[in-house]
Amino acid sequence: DKKKTPAIPLENLKLDEAEFDRRFSAYIREQIEGRLRSLAGSPIENLPGDGSKPEDALKIEALVVKATADPDNYLLNLQAGLTLFNQKNYDRAAPFLRRAVALIPWQNGAGNPYELLAKIHLERGEKSEAAAMYEALIRYDENNDEALRQLADLRLEAADKARAVELLQLSFLVNPFVVEAHAKAGQLLLELKQPDRAVREFRIALAGKPPNLA
Repeated sequence: DKKKTPAIPLENLKLDEAEFDRRFSAYIREQIEGRLRSLAGSPIENLPGDGSKPEDALKIEALVVKATADPDNYLLNLQAGLTLFNQKNYDRAAPFLRRAVALIPWQNGAGNPYELLAKIHLERGEKSEAAAMYEALIRYDENNDEALRQLADLRLEAADKARAVELLQLSFLVNPFVVEAHAKAGQLLLELKQPDRAVREFRIALAGKPPNLA
């Protein structure tokens, strides 16, 4: 009995096409509305300063209280995490940043919680956890050449030379002008017994920064 592909899952679910469409539309609407709810509201006005003034500390605590009371509000959680991060209060910042990631995973740009969490892990000496944050970030922000280079360094420290080269090559697609990165890629390619590719990277590095013959 030959059936069209769409009919197979519908039969398994015991739904006709109209009911399936209704339920699927309701599911998508629920997901979108949930994301929109997480963006509802805005962080408190008169954002905290550097925490050096008594009024700054009060504003920071007010922000923390609001974010804690509203765990599904993306902006509040991100603002609380970023504010605490800027104060170097990493232990308190991390849960808010993780919550922001959970609410909206597809984040990029300056001040995104993936990068902040990676830096917190690096401060703690947790390099594998930092690498995992950078890997998550570049899934959504493949144009973040700084994150790509940082992750390449972490993979190199973990003795994963092949992945380090791959990440450096990806960074060159975004920013091909970081001479030191080309030289590093060339050295790694030599160690991986790929001399032709290594020579190409060394040539690019030399072109970008000719040797001083004086």
